[in-house]
Amino acid sequence: MKKILAITFVMALMLFLPLLTPVVSAQFDPLDSICENDPGSAACDSRVSGDENPIVGPDGVLTNAVKIFSYVAGVAAVIMIIIGGLKFITANGDPNSISSARNTVIYALIGVGVFAAAQLVVRFVISKL
Repeated sequence: MKKILAITFVMALMLFLPLLTPVVSAQFDPLDSICENDPGSAACDSRVSGDENPIVGPDGVLTNAVKIFSYVAGVAAVIMIIIGGLKFITANGDPNSISSARNTVIYALIGVGVFAAAQLVVRFVISKL
């Protein structure tokens, strides 16, 4: 029971703690100091002109690839959780089958947590490019 509570606590931290990071770090833009010192630089020109980057812009290749990968990972996680649930149903009280089903569900949830944290990091980095 303590192990399940510990895993739940770690997963909650992994899922919700990174949500605060973009709020804090969004207040600092490293290009502000560059544009104050050298307003004619290429970085400031592209920021002011509003040109969308075809690679990391809102409809960029990298942004679309990240979206597609997140859909695939979400579907895979749901499928693994369903498989774990079906294993629970068909275990018939066998301790090995129950342990296997529990591990399937736990690992799927841990994978969702790790993927969510990675997704936040990738989206934050893309927004700053």
